[in-house]
Amino acid sequence: MTSVAGRTILLVTLLLCLPVASASVGGVAAGSPADTGAAAGSLAAQGDDAETNETVRHRDPDAYDDDGDGDETERWLSGWLSDRLEESSYELSDGEYDLARDHVDEEYRERFDQYVEVADDVDDDDDESESNAYEEAQREQERLIDAVEEYNELKAEYEAAREAGDDERALELARELEALAEEIGDASQHVQEHFETISEDPEIDLSAANSSIEETNESIQSEQSTIREAEFVGTELTVTTADGSISAADPLVGSGSLQTADGEAIANEEIRLEVGQQELHVETDENGAFEFEYRPVFVPADAESVTVSYLPASDSVYFGSETSVPVSIEPVEPALSVSAVEPESAAYNESITLESTLSVDGTTIDTDVPLVATIDGTPLSTTGATATVPADVPAGDHELDVALAFDDRALESTETTTSLTVTETDPDLTFDAARTGDDEVAVNGSLTVDGDGIEDQPIRIQADGTELETLTTGTAGVFDGTASLPEEVAADDLQFVAVYDDEGTNLARTEAAVTVAAPGGTGGLPAWLWPALGVVAVGGLAAVGYWYRSRGERATDDGSSVVRRDDPVATTDDRSPDVARSRLSQAADQLSQGASDAAIQSSYAAVRGTLEDHVENAETLTHWEFYHRYRDTAGADVDSLRAVTEQYERVTFGPEGATSGDAEATLEQARTLCGLESEVDAPTAE
Repeated sequence: MTSVAGRTILLVTLLLCLPVASASVGGVAAGSPADTGAAAGSLAAQGDDAETNETVRHRDPDAYDDDGDGDETERWLSGWLSDRLEESSYELSDGEYDLARDHVDEEYRERFDQYVEVADDVDDDDDESESNAYEEAQREQERLIDAVEEYNELKAEYEAAREAGDDERALELARELEALAEEIGDASQHVQEHFETISEDPEIDLSAANSSIEETNESIQSEQSTIREAEFVGTELTVTTADGSISAADPLVGSGSLQTADGEAIANEEIRLEVGQQELHVETDENGAFEFEYRPVFVPADAESVTVSYLPASDSVYFGSETSVPVSIEPVEPALSVSAVEPESAAYNESITLESTLSVDGTTIDTDVPLVATIDGTPLSTTGATATVPADVPAGDHELDVALAFDDRALESTETTTSLTVTETDPDLTFDAARTGDDEVAVNGSLTVDGDGIEDQPIRIQADGTELETLTTGTAGVFDGTASLPEEVAADDLQFVAVYDDEGTNLARTEAAVTVAAPGGTGGLPAWLWPALGVVAVGGLAAVGYWYRSRGERATDDGSSVVRRDDPVATTDDRSPDVARSRLSQAADQLSQGASDAAIQSSYAAVRGTLEDHVENAETLTHWEFYHRYRDTAGADVDSLRAVTEQYERVTFGPEGATSGDAEATLEQARTLCGLESEVDAPTAE
């Protein structure tokens, strides 16, 4: 039976020979046999982790067959996402805010994107609400973590101010804590609702996590109740109105009074009232009485009541209160005019500001009203009175339609038209191609503007003028896929071209090309380089043999040797600069051959071996466990280690491969982490 050490030597040998074996192609596509070999070699370079760690903490969702195991992949991903939400909830309850965030960070988002893609492939309509729940749960969980952390930090400041006798500062902080407690209650409710939706899956149970969120919220609310009683004077708000319908043209006229909970008038003060999402300023008289006028704007047309709230100033000792009054809304159509668009011309992703006026029967509505803008039916991303130009609006002069951003409210929907000139933008197109067979090629690249990816755009792939395939950009503007080659050109060296020329957008035509050698060719490498690659491979094998003998053996009394994984001396050479140099040199060779995934895995292996001295029991840890342990104990270069770990996770377990730019950046970070940044220049992938 083959030993673990024997298998390790074999896998590393295969990895070191990979640049020679794969150099006949222009690059290595994610998921190709060469890439799989690189992944195996990287795991071997880490030692026997896969053999010594009894619990399988991370399984590769790509290990399932695309045609028959979509349900299984979806099950794995949903379980992974649920586990991260659960762990985040526990860390939050323990006050470990950074760890709580780590469980719902970028890695969670990447897995969620995979989950959505797999769910779409499976075409299960029942998964749509669950997908939304996973996404919303992450968003609300992050909001909850931030609010709870900020609450506890401010609470410590509040207690310090109270102890120092700084009543003014304590009151100010108590007001901020009140707002945070309200946000925590709201976020907790939403998280629990999403957890309940996810738990409708019979194989997922987030009830314990739900209870943990509830306990965290109840603890905060209890603490805030104590602060509230110590700092604020309770108030009572009363409001009366005349019966009858109201509208923006015929406003509600109301009167009321404001008193303390003990019946003492809050006299001769300017106070703020919020009525139906609109803020009003009124003054109380010597009896605490006041009057106000309210023109309904945002309130639903079928509303039967409107809430009136007292909003104390931040330095006030009074606590807010609210009441509601019955209403009957009569919707009216306002007049909308746009007086200016700044600037008058804009390009892709640029913002424009709309200066508008809204009035009813000649009376201007002072309240800021959100607007929506469209060009030829294409909506612009609008926030308030600011709109952003999307890609799918052709360059040229256009009519800009502007309307209210709501329906079925006290103000009926209305619109007006102005003009806008959209200018053309030159996008950036990156492209790479690699043979995956005699008559097949794998291609990948990205379409960006100023570094931001552009989704849902068509990319045409050509070979020597022959149209092969049209791909669509996805997340971050990335596209990838395979194309079959016509028989008459399959055996030739070919120039592959990616073309973007969608006339229905404001993005200019652009293209990028790469030449790929025919099967069995040299891939464009000069003849003198092949002997050099052979020397690198042989030298690498010798280094591996030396590393194995130094790491794995110790002398016995009878002169024989035995392997000891727990001997501290056995790990010394693995963590030496020589081994790191060898692995980084290997990564550089892989990068020069276009094997980006393999280069990232070799870079990670070098970093892991170099940093293991800082982490206890490092050999038994997964890549993320190692990162978290290193961060908590060493703390240096954690951002670089995180970036390298994320790239390693992406190419080893993710569905998409890395670009040459990703691999080059990872190699640079690995050289810095290994302390070898000044010794070797990183190569540039062809």
